[in-house]
Amino acid sequence: MDGLRPERDELDRFQERSSGVTASKKSKPKKAVENDKSQKQAGNSGLPLFIGCFALTLVLFAFLGWAYLEQKRTVDALNKDLSEALAFINQSKLSMARLEGELNEAGAEIEQAGSSATKQLKFLDSEMRKLWGVAGDKNRKAIAENKDRVDSVKLQLNALKNKDLKPLEASVAKQEQMLKQLEVRLGNNQAMADQIGLIKKQSANVASELSLTRESLEQSVAELARNINSQPNNSKAVAENTESIASINASRRQINERIVGLERQLNELKLAVLASKSPSTSQN
Repeated sequence: MDGLRPERDELDRFQERSSGVTASKKSKPKKAVENDKSQKQAGNSGLPLFIGCFALTLVLFAFLGWAYLEQKRTVDALNKDLSEALAFINQSKLSMARLEGELNEAGAEIEQAGSSATKQLKFLDSEMRKLWGVAGDKNRKAIAENKDRVDSVKLQLNALKNKDLKPLEASVAKQEQMLKQLEVRLGNNQAMADQIGLIKKQSANVASELSLTRESLEQSVAELARNINSQPNNSKAVAENTESIASINASRRQINERIVGLERQLNELKLAVLASKSPSTSQN
């Protein structure tokens, strides 16, 4: 029996093991409670964090969507501008090609015109040279004669320069004085011509008045003849007719006197004109 007894060390080990197991069993509920509490606290603290992360994610997605839309709008605008620019470039290329064709055609036409113009210029140059040669051959004699005349004129000019000009100056002064006198006489003649025109106008008026008075006299004479034939015994009418005839004769005398005066003025003006012309002819 003594041999089957456990040793003290083994008992101590067994007791320690049993005490450790019981301690672990006793400590397990405490740890579970603490874990539940920590989980509850972690759950309570993780909910706002989850909401914040979710809101931040929504904001981020909204910002990314807005940025995508803006970028898409910008890209669409750039594509539109690019298409317009490409269309403009294509149109510009077409217009440039058209202009190049027109320039080539114009260059060809200009070259043709230039070649024809050079040919015409060469032809005209040759013709001008021929004409110059012919003209030079024909005009040599005339040129020599003109040179001789120029030399003679130069000699005459030199002779006139060396000649005394005082007599010529005196004659020039005399001619100037005569010209002044002629200007005065021409002014007088102009005044006389104006008077003659006025007199002619007056004579024309007098002639018209005479024709009118003649017509009136003829009418009055005819009327008198009718009155005399119709009323041979009416002395009063005869007296009135004689008075009218006397007045007509008086008006006729006045008209005749005016005509005579106008003729006298015309004769005087003619004599004055002749007198003004005769000294000028004698001086010449």
